[in-house]
Amino acid sequence: MPARALVPPRPRRRCHLVFRPSAAADQVLDRLKTWDTGFQLPGFLLDHDSGPEQVARAYAEPDRRRLAELKTEYDPANLFRVNHNIVPNLPQGR
Repeated sequence: MPARALVPPRPRRRCHLVFRPSAAADQVLDRLKTWDTGFQLPGFLLDHDSGPEQVARAYAEPDRRRLAELKTEYDPANLFRVNHNIVPNLPQGR
């Protein structure tokens, strides 16, 4: 029996379409800007855009102030901050 050369298997062809959730969400939000009210829905805050400014846009000012007061009372050390964080109202020296 003749020796056979070892031929590596052919690589699988990769699909040229790659789903990127954050890019897809950004495209949807860009198309909806026509109807933008200036507020952002908390359910649409994604990891890449959940900075303090975006979180503040998700709430009316009286609601955001009340949430910050509650955060100051119940979580002054800001332990629960790995989310759409509302920063507690702390004195400037802390």
